[in-house]
Amino acid sequence: MLSYWFGENPHNGAANQDNGTGYGVRVGYQTKVWEAAAAWSKTTYRNTPVTATAGAPSGDFATWNLAASYDFGVARRMATYARDERKHVVPARTRGWLLAAVVPFGPYEFRASVGEYRIDACTSLVPRTLQWGIGYVHNLSKRTASDAT
Repeated sequence: MLSYWFGENPHNGAANQDNGTGYGVRVGYQTKVWEAAAAWSKTTYRNTPVTATAGAPSGDFATWNLAASYDFGVARRMATYARDERKHVVPARTRGWLLAAVVPFGPYEFRASVGEYRIDACTSLVPRTLQWGIGYVHNLSKRTASDAT
């Protein structure tokens, strides 16, 4: 799939009128038991007033990610890895990964995940977050569900 998006700025001739504009591509493959996908995109953020602030939206952002899942019958396991990079006066990179599982049990689903995200902004500090998640879904019908996370 190819995509193109426009920034949400007025087209009034300002230097930043194209900020947030970008394009991307995604390819994926799916069978009954496994899925895999890869994506890449680039979004432009030129001429913003925060060009010297680490982590600020200035400079072009390039993003790519890989994802896969496999259904073992008793559980579906999923994994993803993503990376963002900004090339500008103050470069920055982010990395993240996620591992998850969904276990069906009759009309219910039990879900669990763990993931990490970190920002490398060319400073001595490397902000990092680790997230754990658990959830429960009760399927009321084919299209309706109640959940708790």
